[in-house]
Amino acid sequence: MASKGSQIIREHDDLNQRVSSLVDRKNRLENQLEQRRRDIQEKQDAFANIAPRMEAERSNYRSASLKRAEAQKQYDEIQGQCWPLIERRDEARKGDEKRLRPFKRKLDRAQRAYERALERREQAKQRHDSAKSMEGFAAITAVTDTVRSFGGDASTRSMKQFQRSVSQGNLADASNASAARALELDEAEEAVILAQEDLEDAAEEYEEQQNALVDSRREIEDAGNRAEALVNGFVIQMMNNDRIIACAERAIDSLDELSQQTHLLEEAAKDEEELSNSLSETELELASTREELAAIEGAATEARRRRSVRRIVLGVLVTVAVVALAVCAITLAPASTDAGSAPADSSSTDEVASPAAGPAAENSSPEEASSSDNLPNVTTAVETSDNDIDIDYQAQELNEIYEELAQIDSRISIAAQQFNDSYLIGSLEQRREYATDCLRIVEDITGTWTPLQDKLRSGAFSPQSRLYEAAQALDNLCNDLYQRAHLLYSAWDLDTRYADPIPAKDDILGILESRNNEQGINIYKEHFDKSYPLWAEQYM
Repeated sequence: MASKGSQIIREHDDLNQRVSSLVDRKNRLENQLEQRRRDIQEKQDAFANIAPRMEAERSNYRSASLKRAEAQKQYDEIQGQCWPLIERRDEARKGDEKRLRPFKRKLDRAQRAYERALERREQAKQRHDSAKSMEGFAAITAVTDTVRSFGGDASTRSMKQFQRSVSQGNLADASNASAARALELDEAEEAVILAQEDLEDAAEEYEEQQNALVDSRREIEDAGNRAEALVNGFVIQMMNNDRIIACAERAIDSLDELSQQTHLLEEAAKDEEELSNSLSETELELASTREELAAIEGAATEARRRRSVRRIVLGVLVTVAVVALAVCAITLAPASTDAGSAPADSSSTDEVASPAAGPAAENSSPEEASSSDNLPNVTTAVETSDNDIDIDYQAQELNEIYEELAQIDSRISIAAQQFNDSYLIGSLEQRREYATDCLRIVEDITGTWTPLQDKLRSGAFSPQSRLYEAAQALDNLCNDLYQRAHLLYSAWDLDTRYADPIPAKDDILGILESRNNEQGINIYKEHFDKSYPLWAEQYM
């Protein structure tokens, strides 16, 4: 009967803790459901404008493609018409010097002939001046010799006459030479004049040809430049259309990718439905648990009352047994003494018994008085026995949680390996599946951790109890596992937002590396691996 009463009380306490746990779970589910509904609303807002934007971008793409095709056609036609003009312009630029080259050579020859004529005229002038000088000198000499020949003897006169004749011959030669040099000078002058005329004619002809080429080339240049500008205009128009087409293609690709991600909305709706179902199940379970709690409340109250009555009865029985033993001891004591001392002993016994019966005689019997005097000690003994039972039960619960943490740690290690293998190269569906598995681990840790936290908050573990520090250490181990799993799920959550997560690699890994120590080891894993083996040695 006592065992059944203790079991009912334990069931009542368990149901109270279960109700608290369900309430917490209900609150968490409501928060998750609200967050999921906000996510769905955001995705619906994003997807709502896909169709109009897609149609507008496709319209832009079609318009730009038509303009590009039309510009290409016109470009081909204009190029066929304008290219000969451009080639003619280029050939004209190259042929100008070729056409002017003969006139340039003729002008150069005339320039050189004129310069040579000038040189010859200068030389003839110098020779003429020299001949004139010689003629003057010869004339002076002849006059002097003639004057000198009229004086002196015959022989002297003969010699002087001979000298005079020679001087006169030199004068005639000098005069002839001077006349020849004058003729050469006149010829040189005429040559210079002719060379100058030829030079002027060549320069005039060269200038006429150059002016004719300039006028002809101006027309060709204008036609070629207009043709080139027209061609370049169509090229620029085609380039602009190409840019518009490229922008439209990129926009269409982005919208297609966003449109293909509509399954995110479906998954979000599915998650919302699952959360709603889970919340409904939790509410039903909470209602059922509360009904069970209400049903067992009376039985638990009755059990506690019976336990109190049982403790009182047990105390009374113990008190009666103690009194009986004392009476037996007093009764048997005179047998070993003389008869004269018996009345004195009997009188002493009565005096000893009367104080016990005196104060209690007013309201209760002697047995009840004795029971009342000894009740506190008996109750303490019974409560100590019950506390030992509760401590053993709590120790068993902590040990079960401790063993469950080892399994969760193994699951987290497997999930971490899956993340390392697939967070960049896995398909989107596979990565979402791994993210869902990681979320289940987080929920399992929460389900294991929450009852322990509830007991710590409610004071189920007395600070004086040897299990209080054990529960605190186990709470820290649960926190280590929760933080590890939550970090891994946060990284998966960011990873699954991208069809190609490689550009966001640093951001994804940054979530995990934010809780690493200097050696690159997760601080929660390091603490768990160090503290978990010591827990059983220290507390169990």
